[in-house]
Amino acid sequence: MKHLSIGLIFFGFVGFFLTGQAQLFEYRYQPGERYRIVSQVQQEVYEDDFLLSQSNQLNRIQIFVESVEPLDPTLAAPRPWAVPNGPTRAFHRLTYQNSVEAQTTTAVHQFDREYTADFWRDTQGFFDISQEYFVPTVQNVPVFPPYPLEIGQTWSAPGVEVHDLRGGFFNLSQPFRFPMPVTYRYLGREWWEGKEYDLLEIEYQIYHPTGLPRFPATNPRLITGFSSQRMYWDSLKGRPAYYEEVYELVLVLSEGTLFTFRGTANARTVDSQPLNRSETVRALEDEIEQRQIEDVGVRVTDEGISLILEDIRFQPDSAELLPQELQKLDQIARILEAYPYRDILVTGHTALAGTVQGRQLLSEERAKSVGQFLLDSGVRDRDQVMFRGLGANEPLGSNATEEGRRLNRRVEIIILDN
Repeated sequence: MKHLSIGLIFFGFVGFFLTGQAQLFEYRYQPGERYRIVSQVQQEVYEDDFLLSQSNQLNRIQIFVESVEPLDPTLAAPRPWAVPNGPTRAFHRLTYQNSVEAQTTTAVHQFDREYTADFWRDTQGFFDISQEYFVPTVQNVPVFPPYPLEIGQTWSAPGVEVHDLRGGFFNLSQPFRFPMPVTYRYLGREWWEGKEYDLLEIEYQIYHPTGLPRFPATNPRLITGFSSQRMYWDSLKGRPAYYEEVYELVLVLSEGTLFTFRGTANARTVDSQPLNRSETVRALEDEIEQRQIEDVGVRVTDEGISLILEDIRFQPDSAELLPQELQKLDQIARILEAYPYRDILVTGHTALAGTVQGRQLLSEERAKSVGQFLLDSGVRDRDQVMFRGLGANEPLGSNATEEGRRLNRRVEIIILDN
């Protein structure tokens, strides 16, 4: 079963203004700005009273603000307040990367799937987004009223959650969407990790009959639950810094089974500057040459810059690295220390031999070994590394020749450009 992963809020940039003792919040956007959100979710899944799984998941969301324009009030989404004069909205391009569960808190996360979405969001926080998208998971949260807020003041507005239930037990082909009434409270200023931020309390209760047909019997007919969150903003930079959440979501199926998703989550916003690709490629090639590292190449990919470990050697039919490869990886780790704020995606590849399933599993296990080595070496934090396997799907050479197969038996360490 594909586990439901909730607890991820999409952040926008938020301005902070003083008006006497009250404060006016609104979203602000700059064309061309880039940032990412890193979310970690600890979740338990139950079928009725039986514990099915426990997981520790990593989600990476990259956001690019493409343009900003005045908001036409006649096109604005329904909201509980009148649209003030002169609001703007921004067009966002979003890429969401999800990991599958990691069984321990020291294991490297495995890349699972990637989503994309394009949408508008206005200065109060309301989305204009097609219902075909599976992300952002939480929409219209947080939103702000067009009047100043005092410490302790509350307000309410409608929100939306969206989940992917296409795979596994539920097998829904469309995004699973439901509304919820959200209550906010402005709590004032609070210290977090040595800095003072503005703090919001966000709460919502869920009770939503889905209206789905009773057949098939796996259709959810009722969803209930709650979310309790605390959100921190940097008032000087005008952007969110961090949030933490406790949640529970219960899906009641037509045939009576209850699936419960219960857990905690947190997320932080990280600035992201475009990577100077040509300059970085030259620097990496110089480092590889100076360190005399053999069988390592550099190439530009759609995702960033890849260090290609050509013909990387493992014990036969296993993911255990040979001693000389560990020495090579240690040299690579030292090179990666020059790019500490760049996340890493380790990708395993195989030559065209054996079965499709065997190639896929072997490519995953070998990428995991390399990713775990980098994680254990301390060159990256756990929320900066994912791995994936692509089997023989992306060859660099012909599998009809030994030289081609040598190129295809590789692991790539991608320095992500986002």
